[in-house]
Amino acid sequence: MATKEDIIMTANSVFESYDTDNSGFIDRSEMKTVVTTLFKKINDKTICTDTRLNKLFTNIDKNSDNKLGKKEFRELVALFLDPTQPEPEAW
Repeated sequence: MATKEDIIMTANSVFESYDTDNSGFIDRSEMKTVVTTLFKKINDKTICTDTRLNKLFTNIDKNSDNKLGKKEFRELVALFLDPTQPEPEAW
């Protein structure tokens, strides 16, 4: 199981890689790239539809500002890295 430090380090690294406009946030377009890349890396045949992406984004975007800050993004990464977490409803 990933430690809290592992999750923070991984989330920050992924965040910096995909925040392509350097806004300090992950927007929906950048999020689509993140999720699509993750599906490819785990060799999942599931397609990330816009509907699924929007549902996931809305569930993670706690303050409803249409962008994910680092804290919100870390929560998403924690879901992927911690196998004890239930699968997100958005999937």
